[in-house]
Amino acid sequence: MNVSEPAAAQWGAVSIGILRALSQRSTPMSARQIVRQAASGTPAGVRRALDRLVVQGTVTADPTFDPISYSLNYEHVLYPAIESLLDARGELRRRLVAELRDWDPQPELAALYGSAARRDGDEDSDIDVLLVRPTRRGTASWVRQVHQLRTSIRSWTGNHAHVLDLNRLELRRLISSDANLVAEWRRDIDFLTELHPDILRVAGL
Repeated sequence: MNVSEPAAAQWGAVSIGILRALSQRSTPMSARQIVRQAASGTPAGVRRALDRLVVQGTVTADPTFDPISYSLNYEHVLYPAIESLLDARGELRRRLVAELRDWDPQPELAALYGSAARRDGDEDSDIDVLLVRPTRRGTASWVRQVHQLRTSIRSWTGNHAHVLDLNRLELRRLISSDANLVAEWRRDIDFLTELHPDILRVAGL
């Protein structure tokens, strides 16, 4: 899926940009405001897509205002689907959290990083996951869990999962040798589990 805007493949980037702009406002918006806030498309393209959404009924137009004001139609039969599409990035995160919650052994740290954390990737982007495994537990069950996580991410998104699976010693070595990656983690990392008491100190995050 498109990591930055998963719903774009289903409804088109311009239409989804309009729907997302309207979903983020509690008051109606003018066409000019929507053009400014929509993430994709030319002004003419945004206006054409807005007209199509009005014809379909998923967006309502109130001509009593000057300029005409637009709102999402929350009563439309398609609105639940629209809401799910707009929340696809949140759904991926919730699924990851739910799967990791059932792990035994539990990771000392689990987090998204890279484009999945920044939400700026595309269909070719990997879903980057950092895992820090417990040091005093057997490895067989851990390996199976990591394999299943990769499989689940691929099934949920269509994207490949890049899982950085480290113990504490390997994490320290990586932090010492790759300042750019550590800077990226400090800027963008999205933690998926409760943290082991001193893991942040070890990671320097």
